[in-house]
Amino acid sequence: MPRMSRLPDPAVPLAALSLLAVVAGALPAAAAADPYQIEVLVFERPVDPAAPPDATDHRPGCLARAQPPATPAGTPAAAVAVGAERFQLTAEAQALRRSGAGLRVLSHTAWHQEVSATASGPWVRIGGAAGAGLIGCLRARLTPVPEVEIDLIREDATGDLYPLSRTARIRPGDVHYFDHPALGALVRVDSLAAPAAGTPAEEGQGAPAAVTVPATPPPRGTAAPPAPQGTTASPGAPEAPPPPPKKPFRW
Repeated sequence: MPRMSRLPDPAVPLAALSLLAVVAGALPAAAAADPYQIEVLVFERPVDPAAPPDATDHRPGCLARAQPPATPAGTPAAAVAVGAERFQLTAEAQALRRSGAGLRVLSHTAWHQEVSATASGPWVRIGGAAGAGLIGCLRARLTPVPEVEIDLIREDATGDLYPLSRTARIRPGDVHYFDHPALGALVRVDSLAAPAAGTPAEEGQGAPAAVTVPATPPPRGTAAPPAPQGTTASPGAPEAPPPPPKKPFRW
């Protein structure tokens, strides 16, 4: 009598599939990241004699790891530089140059990068041009709106140092104004992701903002100038998300 082979137990593959499902569920999901354009405009202000420089020789610790935005033709990098024709803060830069109030643009740059919700992105170098007297870096992450961390230092002609180190959440299409007695920085973040079908575009997003630059910086001990309408500004990280984008602002 021929020997009959044993049929496979149907419970075995089911148990294996169940085990695979449990293991797959325990693995971390792929980091979600969205493409953004980040633009930074930094300018110097006449130094208030009552505002002492930093005596500790503060140098941004991020400089050892920061890299300038790369060009598309170079080695693939997290931050890819874009041309001036893609800048959204051109009107602000022109207003600063025409102000006649001792305001001078130190750095104006923009780049594209993927911003993740699981960890801060790489530090991107800002400034460093000969004669500008500015060096620093910026990095971003999602919280779920973009949050940027900026660390700058300005060195004047006498060698005095003026650091600016802040964190702020910036809703796409908005501009954040970082204020300081010796320098100021405008940071704009724009989403590059295609809007979902049926989702209307936010009003005013992507339009360059008109701006009127203050004639003189505020004296030390007085209230800082109000932030431009449509921007957020604070000395530190805000406690709540910024308001939704508004129409072009004026200082």
